[in-house]
Amino acid sequence: MESPDGLSLTDIQNHTGIPISSLHGLINTLVYKGYLRVGKSHYYRPGPNLAKLAPTYRSMMDLISLADPFMVKLTQLTGETISLSVLQEDMILFIHKRPGKGIIQVVNPVGTLLPAHATGTGKVILAYLPESEINKIYPREELPGITPNTIISRRQLINVLAEVRNLGYAYDEEESVTGVWAVASCIRDHDGSPLAALSIVRPLVRLQEIDTSGWHKLVMQAAEEIGLLLGFHPDVNKPDFR
Repeated sequence: MESPDGLSLTDIQNHTGIPISSLHGLINTLVYKGYLRVGKSHYYRPGPNLAKLAPTYRSMMDLISLADPFMVKLTQLTGETISLSVLQEDMILFIHKRPGKGIIQVVNPVGTLLPAHATGTGKVILAYLPESEINKIYPREELPGITPNTIISRRQLINVLAEVRNLGYAYDEEESVTGVWAVASCIRDHDGSPLAALSIVRPLVRLQEIDTSGWHKLVMQAAEEIGLLLGFHPDVNKPDFR
């Protein structure tokens, strides 16, 4: 083993190239779930569950490195927070973010979990899963309401997902957090399966200050370009939604 005493956060950052702000949240999540453990002087060593996670962890690190330049560009174009999320059962896990430029920020630290059916990122990933998979994720018809705007039935969700799939993007209009608006698009893997989602997140207090009507095109283009780098081609990799 190259580092018998473990690796510091800075060591891990140097190996992966992931910004410390994002890496810190990811590491905390991995420690909490038992995939890493903290040794002396805050050096990190493999935890008991790491073997189960290793392939997923590597792909997650690769995805963050691949998506980060696009997220930086989206932040520059919009001035808002850009988030990268993945689906974890019926939840969305924030794995990377680029903070916006405004004084008022939407606080969803890396490692945050939110109900997938109540978020733009969740809906846009769920939209590319077969309905049979949706039924497994949501075995009951009733879904938990987070705010007055949250989808609260499986049938309603399936109808919304069909529309999202047709559009290629999804909004979160105060469905997960009151006062927060977002637009998201799905990053799809080489075989067309939904891998992650990019979102532009903005507090509603500033929503009227600028024209956001074209932001869905910006996030769709970024997600599509990342997908192309992963080998996804929309005209070839068409998923089966039966």
